[in-house]
Amino acid sequence: MSRADLEQTGAWLVQRAGSASFTGFLGDLLFGLCAVPSVPGRDLKRTARAELQIHDLLSRALAERALDGKVHRAPIQASISQHPAFTFPYYAGTVDAYRGRFNLLHRYSPPGPVAPGRSVAVNAHVDTVAPFIPPRLAGGTLYGRGACDDKGSCAVIVGALALLRELGGQTGLWPAGRIVSMFVTDEESGGNGSLALALDRDLAASYDTVLVMESTEGNLHPANRGALWYRAEFPGHAPGRLRLVMEVVRELERTGCRLREESSHPLFPDRPVPTCHGILGPFGDHPSAICGMVRFLVRAPGDEAAVRQALEPGLADYVARYGDKTKVTNPATGRPKVARHYDLAKKGPDLELTVRGSAGHMGSILENDGAITKAASLLTEAWQRLPGFEAELASPDHPDPLVLEGGQGFLPTHGIDEVESRIRAAAAQAWQTARAGFSYAGAAPVVAFDKLHNDAFDGDPDTRAMRAGLLAARIAGITVLLPVTGFRASCDARLFAREHPDKPVITTGPGSIALAHGDGERIDLAEAAQSSAFLALYLLLLTGSIDWEGA
Repeated sequence: MSRADLEQTGAWLVQRAGSASFTGFLGDLLFGLCAVPSVPGRDLKRTARAELQIHDLLSRALAERALDGKVHRAPIQASISQHPAFTFPYYAGTVDAYRGRFNLLHRYSPPGPVAPGRSVAVNAHVDTVAPFIPPRLAGGTLYGRGACDDKGSCAVIVGALALLRELGGQTGLWPAGRIVSMFVTDEESGGNGSLALALDRDLAASYDTVLVMESTEGNLHPANRGALWYRAEFPGHAPGRLRLVMEVVRELERTGCRLREESSHPLFPDRPVPTCHGILGPFGDHPSAICGMVRFLVRAPGDEAAVRQALEPGLADYVARYGDKTKVTNPATGRPKVARHYDLAKKGPDLELTVRGSAGHMGSILENDGAITKAASLLTEAWQRLPGFEAELASPDHPDPLVLEGGQGFLPTHGIDEVESRIRAAAAQAWQTARAGFSYAGAAPVVAFDKLHNDAFDGDPDTRAMRAGLLAARIAGITVLLPVTGFRASCDARLFAREHPDKPVITTGPGSIALAHGDGERIDLAEAAQSSAFLALYLLLLTGSIDWEGA
C-alpha cells in the first residue's frame, strides 16, 4: 500500500467516525454504560449485577456492530490472590470477592495465518470511583462518572471494531492479526481484573502488543508512574488528635516534595509525583480523588475576626506553595476553580470552618486544589498564633479511629518498598513533633498499605508499536506531544509490563486525566469518535494489514 493509500484509508475512517450516525451510536453506548453505577462495593451481588449489566450492553454492541469475533466472560480466578501484585479488595473486606464476577473479552482472528508480532490486546476498565454521577448530554459533551475514566475508552474500542467491520465490508481491508479486546473490572481499586488476564499465559500467547486505554488526551505513553495508597489511623480521643493529623499531612507533603526532587527520569521531565490526601473521616470519596471539601468546628477566645486573622497567614503560605485556584478559571464553567478558599460561620456556640478545594484525579493535583492540604496550613497557623484555639472535625459520630487516606505517586526512580518506608517514617516524625511541640499524649498513628500498590515502569519510546501509534495519530488529526513521555498517572499497564516484559505496552486514549474522578468528569463525543478512528487505523498498522513501514 502506498503512502497515499494509507492517508486515504485514514481519511475514510475519520470521516465515517465523524458522521452523525456513528457519533450517535457511540454516544448512546457511552450514555448506557455511564448510567450503570459500577463502583465496586461491599454488596458483591450488586457489584456483580452492575458488571454483568455493562457486559450485556457491550456484548450487544459488539455483536451488532463490531468485527466478527468470540465474545465471552472470563472468570476471575481466586488464585490471583497469591500473586505479589494482587490488591486486597478492601471494598468487600474479603479476598474471596470475585466469585461470580468476570472480565469481558472479544477475540477477533483473521481467516489466514498470522505473522509473528502482529497481534494486539486492547484493554479498558468498566469500574469507576465513587460517587456515582448519572450521565447527561449537553452540547455534544457527555458528563458523568466514567465518561472519560474509563467507560469512554470502552466505547471507543467498540467504535474502532465497528469502523474496521465497515471498512472491511467496503474495501476488503481487514486486520491481518488477532485483536483481543479486554473490558476489565477493579482497575480503580488496584487492577485485579487485568491481573487475572495478564496471568493467563494461554491468552497472552495470542497477542504481541498491549494497548491500555486511559485518559491521555490522545498522547501515547510507553511508561507509567507508580502510585501507592496509604491509610493512617489515629486511635483514641487524646487532646490534640486533629492537630497531629494535620502535622502528618504536612509531613507527608514534605516527603512528597523530596521524592519529586529526587525523581529525575528522561520519560518524566515534569516529575509527576503527586501527593494526594483523599479522605479525612467522613469527608472525601476516594484515596486517589483529591478531597474537595472538609469541615471543622472551631472555638477560640475572641470573635470571628480574630479567628480569620489567625487563619489568613496559613492561607497565604498554602497559596504561595500550591497556587491560588480562586484566580484560575475552570474552562467547563467559566468560573474560578474554587469560589472561596474557606467559609467561617457561626454554628451554635462554635464557629464552623469549611475549607474548599477542587476535586479530581490525584494525577491532576497541580490543576486542582486539595482541601485537606489547605486545611492543614490554615489550622496549623491558627494553633500557633491564637492561644486557646481549638478545632475538631465536624463529624456527628466522632470517629475512632480517625482515618486519613490518600496516595503518593512515584517514578521508576524509586521502588514501591522505599516509598512505603518513607511514608511510615513521615508519620512517625509527625508524631514525634507533636509530642515535643504540643505535648501530644496519644498513641502513634497506625499506617497501612492494604489497598492500591502500583509499581512504576518504563518502556522503550522507540518501538514499532510507538512508531505506528504516532503515525496513526497524525493521520487521524490527533496532536501528540513530543518528545514522547511517560503517563503521569498509574493504571493497569504496569501489570502487563511486569508479566510480559517482551511485549510493548502503550497507554493511550481520549479524555483528560485532569477531569477523571472529579465532579465535572466529561468527554467530548467528537473527541471519542476521532479516537475510534485513530484506534481502528492503529490496529490496522500493528496487525500488518498495511505495509506502512515500507510506504
